[in-house]
Parts: sequence; structure tokens; C-alpha cells
Amino acid sequence: KWGAAEEGEGTVMAICKWKDEPGKGVRVKWASGNESLYRYGYRGKYDVEVVGENDKSTKAIVMPGNSVTLTVDPGEEGEAGKSGKDFDWKGAFKFEPGITFNVPYREQEEFNADFSTCMWFKAGNEDEVLTSTSLFARKYSMDGMNLIQFDVILVNASTFNVVMGNAEMVSGISVGGQGVKVGIWNHVALTVGGEDVSVFLNGTMVGREKFVGTRMGAPMGGDMVVGSEFEGYIWNLKAWNRCLTEAEVKAEGEFGALEVGSTGAFQLLVTEEAGEVGRWMGASKWDAEAEKIGGGEEEAKKEYSWKCSLIPVYDVDSVGKEEMQKLRKEYCVSTLKHDEALVKYANEICVKKMLDTSSILRVGWEDISPVKEDLTRSPLLRDLSVLEAGVGEGTLKPILARWKIIQLFNRTLHSALSLIDLSNCKREGSLALLVSRNRRLIFRSLKLPMWEMALSATANNSDSMFELKMSRSRASKNIRNYLTDNLGRWSCFGQAFRQMHSIPPHTLRRAGQLYNTTFMGERAHDAGGPYRETYCEYAAEMMSTALPLFLPSPNGRHSVGQNRDAYVPNPDTSGGAHRLDMYAFAGKIFGICVRSKDYLNLSLPSIVWKRLCNEEVNVDDLEAIDVSFVKSMESIRKIHEEGVDSETFGDIIFETFETLRSDDEKVELIEGGRDIDVSFENREEFVDLAIKFRLGEFDIMLDAICRGFSTVVPQRQLCLFSWEEVAQMVVGSPTIDIALLRSATEYSGCSAEDKHVKFFWQALKEFNQEERRAFLRFTWSRTTLPLNKDAFPQRFKLQSCGLSPADSYYPIAHTCFFSLELPAYSSLEITKDKLRYAAFNCSAIDGDDTDVGIAAANMGWEDD
Repeated sequence: KWGAAEEGEGTVMAICKWKDEPGKGVRVKWASGNESLYRYGYRGKYDVEVVGENDKSTKAIVMPGNSVTLTVDPGEEGEAGKSGKDFDWKGAFKFEPGITFNVPYREQEEFNADFSTCMWFKAGNEDEVLTSTSLFARKYSMDGMNLIQFDVILVNASTFNVVMGNAEMVSGISVGGQGVKVGIWNHVALTVGGEDVSVFLNGTMVGREKFVGTRMGAPMGGDMVVGSEFEGYIWNLKAWNRCLTEAEVKAEGEFGALEVGSTGAFQLLVTEEAGEVGRWMGASKWDAEAEKIGGGEEEAKKEYSWKCSLIPVYDVDSVGKEEMQKLRKEYCVSTLKHDEALVKYANEICVKKMLDTSSILRVGWEDISPVKEDLTRSPLLRDLSVLEAGVGEGTLKPILARWKIIQLFNRTLHSALSLIDLSNCKREGSLALLVSRNRRLIFRSLKLPMWEMALSATANNSDSMFELKMSRSRASKNIRNYLTDNLGRWSCFGQAFRQMHSIPPHTLRRAGQLYNTTFMGERAHDAGGPYRETYCEYAAEMMSTALPLFLPSPNGRHSVGQNRDAYVPNPDTSGGAHRLDMYAFAGKIFGICVRSKDYLNLSLPSIVWKRLCNEEVNVDDLEAIDVSFVKSMESIRKIHEEGVDSETFGDIIFETFETLRSDDEKVELIEGGRDIDVSFENREEFVDLAIKFRLGEFDIMLDAICRGFSTVVPQRQLCLFSWEEVAQMVVGSPTIDIALLRSATEYSGCSAEDKHVKFFWQALKEFNQEERRAFLRFTWSRTTLPLNKDAFPQRFKLQSCGLSPADSYYPIAHTCFFSLELPAYSSLEITKDKLRYAAFNCSAIDGDDTDVGIAAANMGWEDD
């Protein structure tokens, strides 16, 4: 049904993906020579059956998971000698034209500063004539343009060359050396230190040149390619984020490195092509004992004079699955969602009861058990609290059992978390990835110290601030005329973009106030209030048509589903590189807010925040912004359940292979898709393609935001945080907690027992969240509160106001000092009316009679 109609036994050539789902397809070569791809576990479907292993099989070793690490050891054949000795050693990977390794990009391997790399290679035989071929490179070709960060090239039988491009996309350097020998082992090394680029052959420098221009970062994803069109052997490829000394290079080039028992390693991603490991591994025999154990390190015996150790890298879902199911049967019927709800509640309790890490790791459940209001807010917690499960002869409350397990997990992690290399969080099978996938089970108090330490270590501790001039009147005039600032020229965001985007990133990493603000035409002296007000302006413009960056979500435009107030990135790419720079600047603003805790009043969905912390997106994230689309796709996928078949499908569904973007623009899902009808037979392919496109439609924009964000805050530790926690770092708590504000208030000339003060607190309590945010902006130039009392940088000061008659006056705010002069209003209704009017109508900062304030006012206010 799915390709060649073959019978009998065939050979598994590769485990690969089926419809973008890794490991759910298998490529089989039949006795006839035909090869086809089949489902192998995709949605529980199997088109072929694996019937056994053959000692003389030449196929790849097949292990669960998405990647493996292969480590090769030299065999006993041959003997050690000096560099260049003719040595028939088989402990290397044999390359043929068309066989390559893709080394996946990692953040620490950007190679845009000092770095070094080296390898051993043996090319062809002495009687062969070699043509130019790449040994090791990071480059990208598009529309006839070649972006080459570096390329180590074997030019001919005796010469190699190193080419490096610069950021101006022209040659930065080309340096080479002679003395390569074919048919025997050679060691080549490249070192880059500042402008000096040196190349070495067999431990001896054979060339040095000065690099011209600006160094280039990793182009278009940055995967490195090993062995492209190369015919021969490569062994022990290494790279460093520093410039090796000549002595270190010489040591790497010693032939003793090839002595029996030494080890070299490659890490590769198992793809459809790379899965054919058997082409250069030779015959392999399955180790039944290792298969039974299902993990660890398996040694595959070889017919040849070398051995290969294979370390399987497992998906988290395949690790201890049976044991976990057994535990759940013993303890309760809870799910991972219940556990996550339990940890979320524990994090809230830590804040409310001011529990430190040691306390939350040891506290008994009876001391923090939820009350009725807590259970009302969390249905999952409520479900877990009423469950009981049999354990032995008695019963145990599942919520207590789960709490004990979660505490044990966190206590174990507490001692080990700082030792885990979180830079590997994208590497399949790594401990960092396993931890990041369970980030929602980690207490916040465990993660925060690491995060705060990383922020401190990368902070700019300078006391100096730069000056930022901004005309709010110019922005307001254009916004009232319904204009969009596509080039970032007149909006407050655009004015800041043009002054700040080119500033070195380190300058932006201050924990406190970053710049002094001058509002042109307004009598304001910045002691903190105008500075915070700029972030209110940025957020208001991003969530409007004033900027081309974000659009109302489809749910919001159609008034359905969740997140109707949320905005999504504008998927229109016509803005080009300049638009992406504006997105990158938005990312920088996000990072600045994380450091300064001057939160932004933004409403962005999970599909945005997940990218910042490397959390995987799924259909739930798509439904959160476009529920109509998801329901439509699911109805097409399951239309057979309604009795529709191939004959009646065309009478009901009139779709082609196109879909609508979030801005309602049509796009083709495949080339020529507008002319390809969706049929009953291809409907699942259409649905999969449409969902995949919609999940990735903001990738270019989000990549730019991440790029800017990562220049201001460290990225490595973010994989420990959920998207909700990262969002809270940028936008603060969406709820204005009046009780929290009251706990951080001090009084001057009045007291909490005064009648008009009681009116004040009752008015705020009765305000909705929008009114509370407006009041906070009026008094403090921010729209969110800190997360707890201790996080307030200054107390809210409520002062008496001697103006009379009080009911004729509005309250007076001093945003720099977070204080409010409150007239003694005579009733609750008058208090509410006066506060509400001031909050929504008094946004100009126009009351500082200092020299600075007067100078700012004299810069002029732009009217229509």
C-alpha cells in the first residue's frame, strides 16, 4: 500500500521520520534491490515487521532515540610511528562522495571570536589524483550567494587551503599549506586569535595571514558539515573556543595519538541518511543482553581490527516507562499535569509563607495543604486531593504520595543542578534535556539562585547611564492619524530603537535604571518616573497598529476561544531586515525588563514565550491563538467518523493545499498547492502540513526576538523555566494584588484608619484589573506590581493633601517616588470617580520645576 509491494525478508537500512515524527518510519531494502519507506509505529501503525537479526547483516545498529554518540578505538593491526607513516589503521570513519556528518549547531560553538579546530585525515591512495574537496566546513548557499564562515579544503594531492568569509559576505582570508600526502595519515589544524589566522600540517605551522573585515557568526542555523564529497578517512575532529598555542597544536599532531587504545569521537544526528551507519561500520551482531537491559553502553563486536562502542540516546518517554506505570498504579491515578499543578501550588505557597529552599524541600504536606479557595482556583489540585489509592494493606492519599516523590526529586536535583551542563539542553538524551523537559516539576526556589547568579555574572556594574530623548507628542500625533511606524522613526519605540539598537549589548545589562529620559516638551526631571513611563509607551505601541510587529490573535479578531486580548507576531516578511532588527530590539527590551524588573504590559501567547526558553510548541499553543483553525483541521482529519468516504468527500470539502496565515493571507503548503485539491486520501497530509506551517509561521520573527533577548540576558539557565515563568519575568504578574500593595505602603500625614484612606483602599479593591493597572501607571509609571513585598524597590507612600474643599480636587501623583497626595474625599463614590478620572486622563509628566525639567519643556511639544 505504501510503496513497493514486496514479500519476504528485507534489510533495514535506516530508522527515520514519518511525517516529521522522528523514529516512526523505517527504510527497507528488499532482495530485489528496491528500497521503500514504511510506517513503523506512526499512530500505532506498522507496515512491516522486524523478524530478527542476522550475524552477517550489513545494516546499521538500530537503537531507540533520535541521536547517538559513536566512539571508535584503533585496533591491533598496524603499529605506531611518526606522523606521515603509511599506517593501515581502520579506527576511523570512511567517507565516500555523498556521505557526510552534520554536526548540529550549539550556542557555545558560534566560532565568531577566537577558536581552533583540528583533525586527522587520510585521503585516497598514492596513485589517485584528487580534486578539490571539503573536509570540514560551516557554510550556507542561497540564490547563488555563498556564506562561508570557514572551510578546510583539500585542494589536490599535496595542498590544503582554509577559506573564511567575513560579515560583509566577502573573503576575509584564504591561507593554505603544502605537504599533504595521500594514502597516509595527515594532521591539519586551524587556529584563530584576534586577526591572526594560522594553519598547521602535522604539528608544524605552514601558513599565517591577517583576517580582513568583521568576523562572521554561524550562518543560517550553523550546522557544521564533515566530509562533504571527500573520499577517505577522518578521525578525531576537535574544536575549542580559544586559540591553541603552537605547542598545543604540535601535541595534537603527534602520531602517538593514534596508538592502540586511544579514542576519538564524533557526535551526529541520526537522520534518514546518517542512519545508514552500516555502510562504514561493517557487519554487526546484536547484543541480546544489552537489548534486554535496554540502556547503558553497548559494545558491538566487529569482524575488523577495530571496535565501535555505541551509546544509545533515549527519548524521555522510553526511559523507565513500565516502572513509572507501576508506580502510578501503586500510588494513584494522577498524571503529569497533576504533578505540575502541585509544584505550581508549592511555588505560590513559598511566596505567601516566605519559605526558603530548605523549608520547601522538607516541609510536611499537612503544613501547606490547600484550603477551599486554593482548590477552587486549581481543578487539577482539587482532583488530586480527593483521590485515594490502595498501597499494600492500607490507603495513602495520592496527593501526599506525589508530594513526597516531588520533594525527593527536588532534593536530589538540588545538589546536582549546578553541575549539569545546561548548554546541552537541545541534545537528545542529554541530562540537560531530561531536566529541561521536567522543568515544571522543579521548585522555583531551586532555579532562581542559579538564574540570579547568571544575571549577576553577566551584568554591567557601571554607575553611568546614557541619555534618551523622546517626543511623545510626535508619536501621539501620528497615532491619532492611524499611521503605522514601519521604519521606526516617530513612535516612542522607534525613537528608542534608533538611539539604542546600535549600543553595545553589555551596556544594556544594568540591573537598575538604564538611561535618563528627556520627554521633549514636557516639564519632567527623570528620577525614575519618566524612565518607567517609556516602558509603558513601548508596550502600548507594540500592542497596537502604531508598530508593524504584532497583530491581534485570530481568536481575538473572531471573538472565540482563549487569549482574545493576545497579540501574535506579524507573519508578513515584506519588512525585510529592518523589520527583523525592530523585532530584535523588542527582544532587547524584554531582556532589559528582566534585569530591571520594570515590567511590560504585554499580552503575548505561549507560542511566543516558549521560544525564549526553548520549550516545545504543540497544537495546544496553536489552539490558544486560533481555535477555529484547529477545530477545522481536526474535523477534516476525522471526517471518516461522520460516515464520509472518498466518494462523498469532494461534495463536502472544497480545499486546496493552501492555508491562511494569522494575518489572513493565503499561502501554499507545497509548491503549486493552490492547484492541488484536498482529497479523502491525502487529507491527513494536508492537515499535517497546515498545522506544521501554522506552528512555524512566526519562526523568523521569534528568532529575531530571541537574538535580541540573548544579547541582554543569559540563555543557558532559561531551559529550567516554564514559559509562564519566563513571561512573568518580562510582564510581571497580570493580577494587581491590592493586598500586596497595601502591605508595601507607608503613610505620611494620614493613617490607615482615616475615613478617606479606608475609602481609598475600598475603591481600589472594587476596581477591575484594567482600572488598577491605570492607577498604578498614574502613580508609578508601571502597570504591574513586583512579585512579592520584598521585591518592591520603594514603598508606596500615601500622603495627606490639604486642598479644600477636597471633593473639588483630583489626587496628585509623584511617579518618581511612588507617592500619592490623597484629598480627604467625603464618600466612596467620589473617591472612585476622582481616582478613575486621574488614572485614565493624566498621563503627561509635567510638574518638575527644576532646571532639567524646564529645559525639557523648552524642547517643544508637537501639536497637529
